[in-house]
Amino acid sequence: MTQGTIHDHSASSADDDVPAANNKAANMSIVSLTPIPVSGSPIIAIDLDDVLSETNGAISEWHNDNYGAPGEMGYHNFYYYFYWKNPFWGTPEITHRKVRKFYETNWVEYVGPVPGAKEGVAALRRLGYRLVIVTARNKSVESASWSWVKQHFGDAFDCIICTGQFASAQKAVADGVYKASAADVNPEVAIKSSKARVCIDIGARLLVDDSVENAMECAKYVAQSDKGTPPQVLLFGSYEWNRRLSQRSEEHDDMAYANRVKGEGGNSFLERDIAHCTEALAEVNTKEILVKRVRDWGEVVTHVTIEKSAGRL
Repeated sequence: MTQGTIHDHSASSADDDVPAANNKAANMSIVSLTPIPVSGSPIIAIDLDDVLSETNGAISEWHNDNYGAPGEMGYHNFYYYFYWKNPFWGTPEITHRKVRKFYETNWVEYVGPVPGAKEGVAALRRLGYRLVIVTARNKSVESASWSWVKQHFGDAFDCIICTGQFASAQKAVADGVYKASAADVNPEVAIKSSKARVCIDIGARLLVDDSVENAMECAKYVAQSDKGTPPQVLLFGSYEWNRRLSQRSEEHDDMAYANRVKGEGGNSFLERDIAHCTEALAEVNTKEILVKRVRDWGEVVTHVTIEKSAGRL
């Protein structure tokens, strides 16, 4: 990805979501008023969904309205980052089909901000940091997402970078060519569109993200060159889904929640997966704290203030 690229929305279409292995920016996009500088104030990368925007709350309500009953799905049983591993979503293919329909609504306009996000973002700006949004959202909603950010956060952010993590799968579902196999994912494209790679490219000093998968990806990133390593990650929020770790290889029908319950005769795997995640985080933090949990925006600001005072950030 070229730093400071300005995406032209007039050229955007549904076909933009198709990744290309020979194009480093093919699965990403940036909306920016000004280029990201190579030097200057330090940059903090911040995730959008459920760090700034209460997205999973909104999609739960939408799912209940369209496929279930009031209160059936919510934050309390959103156990995993990969939606198909949660109750009521179905297989990966069904899940991608649902998410694509959700993306076709005007949900972006109405979702509310995470409590404390406005105050936390303002505090980070006062501390002298430049803020960049790095999100897994698709290009198809990047313009609406940026408008939402401007509405709720004004000029606090320099730009938004959309990696389109699930764009290829959703388009494959729409085209009728979806195959539930992790082997179909080009690893080169996955690496180049990862948040770890994006954070290196923009020189971020810290990533605030609610996904334990993204946090682990940064912590375990193997440098492909001498261009740097990903930053420390603040694992944001007391969410069920970041207590359990998922893998890219789990995108198959056997990992759908209902199928796991049927196969194991219950959902004891929920506690087992928490234990596995706890062990995995402890392992990556053995020599230094690469991933640190923070419950809310108050703890984000406290951490950044302390690290800045100590000259570490």
